[in-house]
Amino acid sequence: MKIEFEKVWVFQVRDNYSAPSDWQMAAENAGNPADYMRVHVQYRYGLYIYFIGGLFPPNQRVAMEAEDTYRNELF
Repeated sequence: MKIEFEKVWVFQVRDNYSAPSDWQMAAENAGNPADYMRVHVQYRYGLYIYFIGGLFPPNQRVAMEAEDTYRNELF
């Protein structure tokens, strides 16, 4: 399986876990110890699942996005 990443963003989230308004244009930042961070990824993926893959033309990749929030370690 090959995943073609198009864009990856890493940014600090606010105290209420919301993203800053300019998160797509902000410079990548690994944050400080104990900061809450978010990774947002855009990628293209070919669907190889039988019951879903048949809904798309053969050999076509679908644009997908995923994100996760985590807390940096304390060191």
